[in-house]
Amino acid sequence: MSSVYEAILAAREARYREQVALAASGNGVVVTINLNLPGGSARYAWAGLALDEAAAEVARTVAARGWGFTGARRAADAAGQYLVAAVTVSGSESAPGREDSPMPGSMQVKHALVLLEEGHPRGRLWDIDVLDRDGRPLSRAEAGQSPRRCFVCGAPAHECRVLKRHSLEETSLAAETIYLGPIVDEVLAGATAGMLLEAAAWPSPGLVSPYDTGAHEDMNYLTFLLSASSVVPRLRRMVECGRDFTLGRCEDASLLDLFRLARAAGVHVEEAMLGATSGANTHRGTIFALGMASVAATVAWGRAALLGSSTRPAPADISVTLAGMTRGLVATELETLVKSGSALTRPALTRGQRLYLETGCTGIRGEVERGLPTVISAGLPAFKQVLDRSGLGAALVHSLISIMAVADDSALAGRHSVEVLREFVQPCARDVLAAGSVFSEAGRSKIVEMQRVFAERRLNPGGSGDLLAVTVAVYCWENGTFTRDQVLKPASW
Repeated sequence: MSSVYEAILAAREARYREQVALAASGNGVVVTINLNLPGGSARYAWAGLALDEAAAEVARTVAARGWGFTGARRAADAAGQYLVAAVTVSGSESAPGREDSPMPGSMQVKHALVLLEEGHPRGRLWDIDVLDRDGRPLSRAEAGQSPRRCFVCGAPAHECRVLKRHSLEETSLAAETIYLGPIVDEVLAGATAGMLLEAAAWPSPGLVSPYDTGAHEDMNYLTFLLSASSVVPRLRRMVECGRDFTLGRCEDASLLDLFRLARAAGVHVEEAMLGATSGANTHRGTIFALGMASVAATVAWGRAALLGSSTRPAPADISVTLAGMTRGLVATELETLVKSGSALTRPALTRGQRLYLETGCTGIRGEVERGLPTVISAGLPAFKQVLDRSGLGAALVHSLISIMAVADDSALAGRHSVEVLREFVQPCARDVLAAGSVFSEAGRSKIVEMQRVFAERRLNPGGSGDLLAVTVAVYCWENGTFTRDQVLKPASW
């Protein structure tokens, strides 16, 4: 027997003695929170954070039932990190006079904490023991639950351990995948908020809103909701490309390879969108811009998390990662058209490619390759400037106008002209900002007038709308959700 293995066995024996002594003290139901990590917690820089989260969730679960959580002691030994505490329960499912019954309340605690393990996204990484008054660990079966399942294949975990079905590398990778699961969910939540809130913004000159269709005749707000309901679940595959890249599953892949993988996944998202909208292009630009930003956010956030950081991703980190993913995109997809002498009438050209050949406008490709400068330098600061002061509704509008003032909106320029973009649309937005935007009566009046004029002239700044969606998502990735006051504060229209 190796010295390491002997040390682990000795540590577990010492833990057990500690738990038995605590149970004998009669101060409550003894709960020990361990980490269920292949190879031991020392292999994972984030193990301490995982234990912190488990302890916080146990305390929350206990408090929600009116129980006490006392005497918590955190420690580490050769077997890894753990936390021991006592839970005090009023009432019992067992008669306190019976010698062979569990400690009064212990089965209640075990049942509640097994449900927590099963229901929490990271619960499979936790091993929460509950002891009866004799220091005997209560089993999952006694709590009416099935045995733990294998990280890798889903079979009973004890079978896979006995039969050695999986290597340490396989099980470790599965554990890291579980750990990054909530980050994938958070990235998707931010992207969903971006898509829905962009469509909900009003006034939004030329864009679809709950109150009008802007410059559009082939879609309305309901079309956008149907589109979003189709896009969001499929966007997960793009985000999972970022997760798998972060975990090293894309063997020898670079950030450029990640872009190609995510873009291929995005094609299927676009197909689903067109099916949901009967062919209306509600979110093609959003799928590209927001989808790639989501992948970059997943990589930036996931890398930091695996190194033991609990911080959310900064906009600058997302920007740098996205720029790395799309390095050379303009040269590859736009500049080569000029060098090859592609004809302007070539049917395979996209609107953005045609616009570049005619005017040199790099559009959304240039925006993502530069790491979303319009979002980072214009949209996001404007959004934050207004959010607490005037609320979410006003922040959406002010951010949109700030983006329109500077964005090379290839969607609008492609439908009309670069001259219309730079000599009418951008100056209109700058006039609003100069008049005080959402902060002044004059600025608000100009926004409402823009709404009317853009609808009459069928001016659709769809590219700016896409960047507003990205702006909201980046804010959510950095800060989490919005406060009640931010959401409920009425806009002054």
